[in-house]
Amino acid sequence: MCIDDWFLTAAEPHLERIAAPALKLQLIKEVAELANVSQDEAERLLDMRRSSFSRSRPGPGRSAAPAATNLEWTLLRYLLLRPQRAPDVELALLDPALPESAVLAAVVEWLREAPPAGGSTHALVIERFSGTPHAEVLFEAQQSLLDLAMSEDDADAEIANCLQALRVKRTGEGLDALRGRVARGEAGPQELAQRLKEYDELKRGRLAGQSGL
Repeated sequence: MCIDDWFLTAAEPHLERIAAPALKLQLIKEVAELANVSQDEAERLLDMRRSSFSRSRPGPGRSAAPAATNLEWTLLRYLLLRPQRAPDVELALLDPALPESAVLAAVVEWLREAPPAGGSTHALVIERFSGTPHAEVLFEAQQSLLDLAMSEDDADAEIANCLQALRVKRTGEGLDALRGRVARGEAGPQELAQRLKEYDELKRGRLAGQSGL
């Protein structure tokens, strides 16, 4: 038996005792790196692929992961990479109608109120919400990050970009409502002009942030 096979064989009983699928998947990835094999090869050798797939599929009545088409989903993904940035997240910016907004709110509130001793990691976040209504969305978000190589600085920048984009979006929605009030005579054009100016400045700030200026 080669050293890599021996390492995987030695790790297998420890991995089998881990119930949380997301944490197990992350540890398989780390074991694969230490054993100098791919994650797929590690799963094959450990005979865990069937177990991992069955755990990751939505069960009856459970919705699939959201498509990567909204800012809240993108923010959730990057926050899993950098849970230390939870205090920066403005929950009022989130769309309450989106399921990932509920997940974000739960994660952010937990990290703010009871941050894990020794620091937070995405594996701890996944483990904390295992077995809750938020588990499936978090697991799918983690899976989408497995092959993403990103530095902490880059993740922080993406979180900041998401938050700025959400500010622009929410402000734009507020402007639409204000235009309706002006049309009905419930607000004056001066207020609208001021809000438009602030909106333009906010958008310019977002573009500057994206370009790194």
